[in-house]
Amino acid sequence: MDLDGITALVVDDHRDTLELAGMVLEWDGAHVLEAKSAEEALALLDENEIDVVVCDIYLPRRDGRQFVRLLRQRHDGKREIPALAVSGDSDPARVQSALEAGFDRFQAKPLDTDVLVMQVRDLVHRSSH
Repeated sequence: MDLDGITALVVDDHRDTLELAGMVLEWDGAHVLEAKSAEEALALLDENEIDVVVCDIYLPRRDGRQFVRLLRQRHDGKREIPALAVSGDSDPARVQSALEAGFDRFQAKPLDTDVLVMQVRDLVHRSSH
C-alpha cells in the first residue's frame, strides 16, 4: 500500500526534519501539509482533512504532547487521526510520556526514512479498518 490520496500533517520546528519527512512522504504519494508549531498545526487541522500526523515532541510554546492531547480531546472524527511522535530524545520515560499523551507510535530522530514511510503506511492502514 502506498500513500496515494492520503494527507499527512508534518509538525516540526526544525526545517531539515520538516523538509525530509515531507519529501519522503510525498515520494510515496501523500499530500503533505507542514507546520512549524502546534498552533499552525491546529489551524491546519481545522481547515483540512488529515489522515495522519507526524509530530515532533519538542516544539516551542506548546509541545507535541500538548498538541496531541488537544487533538484527542476534539469532539469530531479528527480525534481519531493516527499520530506518530518523533524526537531526538528516545529516553524510555519520554517515549512513554508521548504515548500516554495520545500518540500511537514513536520514532527516534534522526529519521530513518524507510521506517517513517512504513510507520505512516501502517498507521493509515490501521485507521482505515
